[in-house]
Amino acid sequence: MKQRLCATIVLAVWLIACAGMAQEKTETQSSVPQLVPKVFIKDEGGEQNKEAKTPALPLPGLAEVVPRAADLGQRAIQAEETIAATRDTSAFERQIGETESQVNQITKKIAGMGDSASWNIYRLLDVQHLILGEKNKLGALLDPISSRLSELEAIRKSWEDELVFWKKWEESLSEVQTEIPPGTFKKTQEAANAILQSVANASAPLLTLQQKLMKHLDEVRQLSIPIETALKKVRSETFEKNAPSFFTREFFEQFDAGLWVAVKGGIIDGWKIDSESLPVFAWMIFLQVLLTISLAYFIRRRRRVPEKTAEWHFIREHDWAFSIFVTQAVTVLFYQVPAPSWLFLAVALLIFSASFLVSDMLPHPRMRPVVFFLAGVQIISAVLKLMSIPAPVISLYLALVLAVGIGFFLNQARRQVVEQGGRSDLLAAGLRGASLVGCAALIVLLAGYSNLADYVVRSCSGTIFLIVVAFLLLHLGNGFIEVVLSQPAVARLGFFSGFGEAFESRLKNLLKAILSIGVFLALFQLWGIYTSFGEAWGKIFEFKFAIGELTLSFGRILLSALVLYLIVSGSWFVRAFLDGEVFPRQQLDRGARDAIKKLIHYSLLFVGIIMAISVIGLNLTSFAFLTGAVGIGVGFGLQNIVNNFVSGLMLLFERPFKVGDMVVIDNETGTVRKIGLRSTVIETFDRSELIVPNSQFISGKVTNWTRSSHIARIRIPVGVAYGSDVDLVLRVLKEAAETDPRVLSSPPPNPLFLRFGDSALDFELHSWISDVKDLLSVKSKLCQQIASRFQQAGIEIPFPQRDLHLRSIDERILERALGLQKKGE
Repeated sequence: MKQRLCATIVLAVWLIACAGMAQEKTETQSSVPQLVPKVFIKDEGGEQNKEAKTPALPLPGLAEVVPRAADLGQRAIQAEETIAATRDTSAFERQIGETESQVNQITKKIAGMGDSASWNIYRLLDVQHLILGEKNKLGALLDPISSRLSELEAIRKSWEDELVFWKKWEESLSEVQTEIPPGTFKKTQEAANAILQSVANASAPLLTLQQKLMKHLDEVRQLSIPIETALKKVRSETFEKNAPSFFTREFFEQFDAGLWVAVKGGIIDGWKIDSESLPVFAWMIFLQVLLTISLAYFIRRRRRVPEKTAEWHFIREHDWAFSIFVTQAVTVLFYQVPAPSWLFLAVALLIFSASFLVSDMLPHPRMRPVVFFLAGVQIISAVLKLMSIPAPVISLYLALVLAVGIGFFLNQARRQVVEQGGRSDLLAAGLRGASLVGCAALIVLLAGYSNLADYVVRSCSGTIFLIVVAFLLLHLGNGFIEVVLSQPAVARLGFFSGFGEAFESRLKNLLKAILSIGVFLALFQLWGIYTSFGEAWGKIFEFKFAIGELTLSFGRILLSALVLYLIVSGSWFVRAFLDGEVFPRQQLDRGARDAIKKLIHYSLLFVGIIMAISVIGLNLTSFAFLTGAVGIGVGFGLQNIVNNFVSGLMLLFERPFKVGDMVVIDNETGTVRKIGLRSTVIETFDRSELIVPNSQFISGKVTNWTRSSHIARIRIPVGVAYGSDVDLVLRVLKEAAETDPRVLSSPPPNPLFLRFGDSALDFELHSWISDVKDLLSVKSKLCQQIASRFQQAGIEIPFPQRDLHLRSIDERILERALGLQKKGE
């Protein structure tokens, strides 16, 4: 119910805001998002208009010359320190030298590969990745240099203005024939000129470095032009026939002596290692081996750590595979321009180690050979990619892989059906589906659509391994969360002892969401829709659509949803922290705790909704229409909802009852289980839940048995026959009440003789108990004791008695009654 109410409020606010924006006039700066402050919007009037509008300030008098000169001297010292901090360019020069060397290596490597128009898509993607990485490095290096130049430019402009100010001030004092302090103005002008000269000296080397970086950027851009052109050509030919069919003469004529020479050259170039980079990569291999051995040794010595969570059982089973996977995943990030052979080795180790790790986590044993088969295909494809094998050989390889894969998948599907007793399950259907995809790819490959077949095989196998790696990372992350939260130092905290499981579940869901988004974006790059992960994110983030006159972007909607998620999660964390760490020390009752938590939750939720609307780009000034809309709604259909809402707030503040209290409303008795903003949930004695609108608690009469105390009084009326000993009855009633330990001794049980009834002497036993929840059970026990003790004491509980007096009766009825009496005698 709470979620529906929140969703309704958000939708109403959003629709009203949209209507308000549609009615507003278009402003001159409407193209600028509302999130950007107006101070950052460039004034069209320029500096001239600004100077014309701003009146010239009066120049100070003679008394301020010395103090201002002293202040100028202090600011000059600070400016010199700032300028001195920008003069050290050794780090920039070293990084530029490294980037220059890397650009030369990439240029030399591309030149040695021949014409890019003849490359396959694997080589094109590799080179594009290298160029894009180098471009990002150059851009990252250019930003701090530009920032320093901007800082120096701000100093230069400030001191030029200072120099002009002191010159005008000196002229104004000279015009009125004032005696000027000797040398003061000269010293200030010299200080300003010295600062300007320092700025010029510090800017010169930075400008030189900036020009070098721009030159390298231009070189990298020139390198990327033919690569991008070739990639566009290859991608445009994906669905076109680009090779002879397998059953034509042209296909077999490609396998001439020149083809085998090209294959041999590709093998030599692929495995060739640059002598200059050999020591670096040899040192990297040594570090990888050392790290792998150390990590495996640590896992074996610390086996109790993986045993703390079931998510890490694969680490215990395959400690070497895990060590290799982690080592390669970490060190491959440090390869800047790796040799193809080293890169192939790293990828092969990553694929096989991930396959071993995932094999123990798969739900079906039949999936293990499938994973290892695809791992082998990926590694062989990496070898061919490394060696830049010509297209005809690649086509033969794809045909062989597809033919073997079709048979392999069909065989695995058949075995799975046999193991399931002849029934086809989801795994068998998936294997058959994979074989159908393989058949379709093989058909298009034989028909001459080699690019399309390669695209399907590469993308499908890559997708499977992407999901495998994400699955592995999910288990690693979940295990890490469990291990951290199970540490004694963490578990002892009040928050984690009470809300550890909920917090762990939220962290796992967040990790799953992050990995899902990452896989989703990576699929765009894997299937060739976008060239990189960042480009995919940028395109999706900037995707826009219009609703009437309102233009929304998908990125802003995602950010808005993220803001709401963070606010709701933050609200839960704050409330859980209060329950675990704050409330136990403050000794607050449950009702006060619930009131504080609900107020915090709804306050944060309101702030989150406003922030989310601002992030989307809706104009908050349009919410003036909300007041009128709410007034109309209250006047018609929403008055009951608003009444209950306001009553809920009053209940939270006044707290006539709290969660756990026993109340009576409309002759229904139950325990308060939840106090919401619209209604309150009461659990009755028969375990049914009574949903009561909050307005009934404000306008009606409510009996609260436990507001200030849980003590309750039991009243048991009883009648005895006329002629019974009254003192004995009173004594027996009191003794019966004293037998139950739940009956309080103070105030003591109080038997009372109330009246002379029609058929009996009326008594009533008053007893007090400590907890109202025991009222029925104690009452039943006391009634049993009273009945038993009355029987032992000979005290009779009479039936109702009536004396019947007959004034007249029909003679025939009387005669018949007398006749029956004589007959009976």
